[in-house]
This record gives sequence, C-alpha cells and structure tokens, in this order.
Amino acid sequence: MPSMNVVGRQRKVCWKSTTG
Repeated sequence: MPSMNVVGRQRKVCWKSTTG
C-alpha cells in the first residue's frame, strides 16, 4: 500500500485522526 504510506507521510495528523 504505497499510496497509504505517501498520504500518511504528507498528512500524518489527518491519517492518525481518522485511525482514532
């Protein structure tokens, strides 16, 4: 899942917020 990795790196806050 390279896409998720890139997205998470660019907006870690958003990704973390979505995860929980």
